[in-house]
Amino acid sequence: MGALTPFFITGYAKGLVTNKKPFLLPDQAWSTLENGYVWRERELKREGNQLLGRLQRNLTAQSLGATVLNQTTYDFTDLFTTLSLRSTEPNAELAPGTLVITIAAPDTATFTDNGDGTFAVTGVGVAAGSYVNYSTGEVVLQLSAATGGADITADFSYYPSLPGMGIWQKDLVVINSTQTIWWDTKYAYKYNGTQFQEYITGGGAATWTGNDYDFFWAYNYESGPSARILFVTNDYYVDQTNFDPMYYTDGNTWTAFTPTITATRSLFQALILIPYYNRLVALNTWEGVTDLSGAASNFYNRARFSAAFKDPTQNANWRADVFGAGGSIDAPTGEAITGATFVKNTLVVDFEFSTWQLRYLGEYGTPFIWERVSSDFGSGSTFSGVLFDNYRLNIGDVGITRANSIQVDRIDLDIPDQVFAIQNQQTNQGSQRVCGVRDFQRELVFWTYPNAQSESVPGTAITYPDTVLLYNYRNQTWAVFRENATFFGYYQLDNSVNWDSLTVKWDDEDVKWDSAPNQPGFGSLVKVNQQGFVHLYGYKTPDDPSLSVTGIANVGGLVELTIPNHNLFSAEIIYLQGLMFIDSTIFLPVSTSLNDVIYQVQIVDANTVSLAIWNTTTQSYETDFSYTPDLSTVIYVGGGEVTIFPKMNLITKDINLFQKAGVQTKLSRIDFLLEPQPNNAQVTVNLLLNASPAFSANILITPTNLSYQTNSDFDPQASDYLWFSYFQTLSAQYFRIQLTYDDDLMNTLATHQSDFTLYAINAWTRPGGRFANPV
Repeated sequence: MGALTPFFITGYAKGLVTNKKPFLLPDQAWSTLENGYVWRERELKREGNQLLGRLQRNLTAQSLGATVLNQTTYDFTDLFTTLSLRSTEPNAELAPGTLVITIAAPDTATFTDNGDGTFAVTGVGVAAGSYVNYSTGEVVLQLSAATGGADITADFSYYPSLPGMGIWQKDLVVINSTQTIWWDTKYAYKYNGTQFQEYITGGGAATWTGNDYDFFWAYNYESGPSARILFVTNDYYVDQTNFDPMYYTDGNTWTAFTPTITATRSLFQALILIPYYNRLVALNTWEGVTDLSGAASNFYNRARFSAAFKDPTQNANWRADVFGAGGSIDAPTGEAITGATFVKNTLVVDFEFSTWQLRYLGEYGTPFIWERVSSDFGSGSTFSGVLFDNYRLNIGDVGITRANSIQVDRIDLDIPDQVFAIQNQQTNQGSQRVCGVRDFQRELVFWTYPNAQSESVPGTAITYPDTVLLYNYRNQTWAVFRENATFFGYYQLDNSVNWDSLTVKWDDEDVKWDSAPNQPGFGSLVKVNQQGFVHLYGYKTPDDPSLSVTGIANVGGLVELTIPNHNLFSAEIIYLQGLMFIDSTIFLPVSTSLNDVIYQVQIVDANTVSLAIWNTTTQSYETDFSYTPDLSTVIYVGGGEVTIFPKMNLITKDINLFQKAGVQTKLSRIDFLLEPQPNNAQVTVNLLLNASPAFSANILITPTNLSYQTNSDFDPQASDYLWFSYFQTLSAQYFRIQLTYDDDLMNTLATHQSDFTLYAINAWTRPGGRFANPV
């Protein structure tokens, strides 16, 4: 028996590489890298997302009608229908614990929501039989008597549950201070440190009507000394009676913005609004007659600009028929403008299949000129541009590119086919849903997109983004995450972890002092998803909830959840919390065993999934599990939330130190240098043989899981990293090492509460027999 030869891998400088067969990959590369990534020469598990809140509105004194003489039961089938909201907000939900219903004199009563579907009451109100269903909006009130004619009003908070469409920062007068504004398809929001609320209410409020792919573009503009306004557009125009105007805000009111460009014509919409040399420039415009007597036309290759050094909110400063005021210039191409990013002093503009620069000339009558930068690379993704000092990165039509005002190059040669995994169906507007962002502190770029191969409902392409592509721009490495994120942005924390915090301890599991910002005012990365859940992105373990459950039922023996626009896939793992029920007869709260349990889901349709539980004894998923209560005897009143547990999957190259000698390799053991974790942390180690993802060396060997938990008996100093050994023998032409989680681990909560940090692998091998076809 020959001496063992170590195959040592450390200093991870390569991430996902798919442009070569696995036996040709560099040692530090991964042939598969899902929900893990390379960072500062180590391999990390994808971090979880911390829930900041849900996009929420707060309404007061909403009229529900009046009492009727001798009528003691009032059933409002759906508050949202009563208030004419349901038609445009079909999945709206009441925020538990916020509803207060007041009945004025002479039938004086107050119903205060307890947060569990029941009310505390005063006056002529009766608690027994009174309840609220947060999901459906149904409210039932019982009175002991009714004189009639008393006004019924409601104060409450609710979640519109609309897809997130934008996250932008408005500059404030205080230096280095911004205010983040979030959008869904209808409203704009701000965060007050504890919850979301509508950004502007009252007479200065605004609502939008765009589609769930009409993302918001926003840009700050200094309109005068200490006067900063934010221009906003969502490029939604159908016809003269169905469009959203552009807006600007000073923080106190929204003002519609449709400037006149001639005596009879106006600018109604634009894909992009951006300041350039003391002018406001509108790109890819909709222009038409001011009196709306005819439909506007789309000038898709046009740059229209306002007068220099003059307030762009004033109509006179856009007039193209007045010398020295506004004007326009069309690019000499039949392609549409799709995006724009400043690179140093020049505006680099993306078209569908090419890249141009809008160069400033400074001439009074012709301040700008179009110049082509690339005929090869364009983009259909307006929000994929990510700015660096000397270039911008972008998801293009045929590659992921780096561009400036001189040239455009691909940066994705390690993963050349990845860009073609982005859904490009016109029916789902896949390319328009791509959104990119730069994480300055961790030196990463993230792009969210709908995967072309994803089918939540079999045979139907997925609608909302389900995948994130990670690019580590410090070492040029790639990785892929499973993620539901419609838009990325930044938020300046004002209540983050400080050195003198009295509530957060150094050893709290979800605090990462070396990787996440811990100073108020730091621009933290945030995301919003298709249900309006907002998260700090990648700052804790495990993930927080990201989906709401609006219904639950037993259908043919299967427990089915209603989760609007769930974006889940069959066989995914979720964690279910917060389900609330009341007895359908006495209307009192009922406890449930369905909460705080890990499930596997199977897809019923785009809004419904069924549940299965893992049986560790039979090693199978079962749908006929027992639970309480009997769903036929209770009313589900809401509160249920779903956390998605993505599965880490890391696969190395094909390994054989002795292939030059024409012999197989024999493996005796593998050592892993890992960062030890508490909570019984484990990882599954699979050994895949002979370049086959289905041929495993240890499929019948138990245990296949490697424990890397802290052991106080052998690790009294709490080492930063330790060697952990995994024993397995094999003989093969090649073997790959897969690090993942089997079904037992995926259904163990500790798995998802544990980080995973890999510093090195040492595989101990020796020469085997001659190459031969595997038997």
